[in-house]
Amino acid sequence: MTDLRMAEIDTDFALTINYKKAEGDPTRIFRTMTGLIETFQMVDMMLLTSMDSRIQPLIMLDEVEADSLKAKLRTLIRFFPDDAILHLDPKPILGQFLLMAKKKIIDFTTDQDSITNIESLTPLIDELSALSDKTHLKMLPAYKPVKPRELLDNMVGISASLEHLNKEDSVMYSSSVGEAKFNPAFKLTPEMVEDLVTEKSLLSESEMILKIKKPDLLGDSMWEFKHGPAPMSATIEDKQWLKAYRARMVQILPQDSIQAVVKTTRKYDSDNELIGEHYSLIKVIGIISGPEQSNMFPK
Repeated sequence: MTDLRMAEIDTDFALTINYKKAEGDPTRIFRTMTGLIETFQMVDMMLLTSMDSRIQPLIMLDEVEADSLKAKLRTLIRFFPDDAILHLDPKPILGQFLLMAKKKIIDFTTDQDSITNIESLTPLIDELSALSDKTHLKMLPAYKPVKPRELLDNMVGISASLEHLNKEDSVMYSSSVGEAKFNPAFKLTPEMVEDLVTEKSLLSESEMILKIKKPDLLGDSMWEFKHGPAPMSATIEDKQWLKAYRARMVQILPQDSIQAVVKTTRKYDSDNELIGEHYSLIKVIGIISGPEQSNMFPK
């Protein structure tokens, strides 16, 4: 078994949620706190693995205060005993870097309600790079700059955590490097991130037979299918067929399949890596009945 050790670094910080008592759904406070702790775990992972992929951060809970909901936290790191990074005893600078980097990310999302182009991340990436200069982290082995996609994914976590709150609620980050107030109006979704990092989209159309797992009975959301062994979600763009289906002129029974012309959209980033694959049924040819069910219910 690989020998893993733990090292504590000076990264004490607190998350405080101020809320109006006896108003709204009480679970919103705990869902927000849980989401932010999980997001900061990912932020620490992003920052530390930019130095060495074998280092694993672990956020620990020290204390909870209940007047407002305040969680006092700190970070431990798991490391391999032969890690060159730890031979340099970088724990003090690592701690300061993690605290200041989190504050800068929060400050960045506080100044705007969303991100509309990936170039807007450049000032933040430059600040994090300057911060690594200031704390001498670039002198450590295997250091590499933070990638825009990683930053965006963590900002999605911040956005998703804050969406539970009411308008009167507020959240504060505090540590030895200062305070930062979260912006509850900041919104960023995985779909928005995919659009931001997409450099090229390729479209294709083909006829398929898809096993129907779960139709959309309420609106214009995804249907769930199986194509071979793989699950597949898709929208249906054939409005005429949808109109007939919603008017109950089309019957779908268990184990039925749908034959349709399917449009596939594949999205690629600047490194020509596939980052998304989406399907839509642009022409429904018909419903193919499943096996006979009568023998399942003998008289």
